[in-house]
Amino acid sequence: MSVAGYYHRSMRSNTIEDEGAMGTITQGSAPAFDRARSSGESRENSTFSGLVALSHQLKTADDLDCVLNIAMRVVVEQLNISQASVLLLQDDGFFVLRSEFTHPDLINGWLTTRLESVAAQLVYHRVIHRQEPLVISRKSNNQRFAESQVFGLTGSQTLCLVPMHDRHEAIGILVLGEFRDGVRSPFHEWNIHLASMVAQQTGNAIQRLQ
Repeated sequence: MSVAGYYHRSMRSNTIEDEGAMGTITQGSAPAFDRARSSGESRENSTFSGLVALSHQLKTADDLDCVLNIAMRVVVEQLNISQASVLLLQDDGFFVLRSEFTHPDLINGWLTTRLESVAAQLVYHRVIHRQEPLVISRKSNNQRFAESQVFGLTGSQTLCLVPMHDRHEAIGILVLGEFRDGVRSPFHEWNIHLASMVAQQTGNAIQRLQ
């Protein structure tokens, strides 16, 4: 049971006559809540500043490889994930790996060989068609479990596939991964929203350079 749940049950089942005691609990809890809120706001502000800086860098970059390298590095650093890769959609309908960035604490390579497999291509096209991010792990439902096998995921390893579009058509797929043991999946609603923003900024930069 959580601490909050414990206090909630205790307050319902026991009458507290000493208002001073209740005041002590309230006063003691307030600084902790304030610190937690300040910490969350600080992280969000830092992430927002990082995205603003990314937008500026992408607008001033004059080379496609430079744009992709910057975007992949920033998304790994801002979301604190293991790896980011971008695959661009070719005229023949095949997604080709163009750039990737791996967290300095990890050795890259094992996922790269699976990103361009035929089975992976089918997953990418499904994501593009649905126009929304897809989180894949072995702990998901049966369909997600099958997709996790396509990418060779084990244990708590998780991927997030984010579609990239310009104003009129699909450009590619942003593949984000968390592979470190003991790290909770970072792909909650807020981080998926941030990843989608990065994908949009990167897509705009690609369109500008084409």
